[in-house]
Amino acid sequence: MGESVAKSMLILESRKVIKDALATLKAASENIALLVDKIRNPLAAINGFVEVKVGGEVYEKLHEQVNAINEIVGMLDERWGELDNQVDKIQQSCRILRGT
Repeated sequence: MGESVAKSMLILESRKVIKDALATLKAASENIALLVDKIRNPLAAINGFVEVKVGGEVYEKLHEQVNAINEIVGMLDERWGELDNQVDKIQQSCRILRGT
């Protein structure tokens, strides 16, 4: 009986560790999404402002840099989606294992 109790306690502890890890991953995923928006929005404003107020060669150079940053942000956004999908799959697997 003691062995059965020990196994049950280990399973409960493992579930808590997994649940906590998934919560941490979900929070990190949400932070990535927020970060992407916090980068994109000011970049769009800067790009528009320079286009309207300065134009010409300065705008072209700035626009190149904005595009380079947007590519990096796009990769972050893509990875965020992948992370979010993996967390959802793990959560679904845990539900199936629990039978809920």
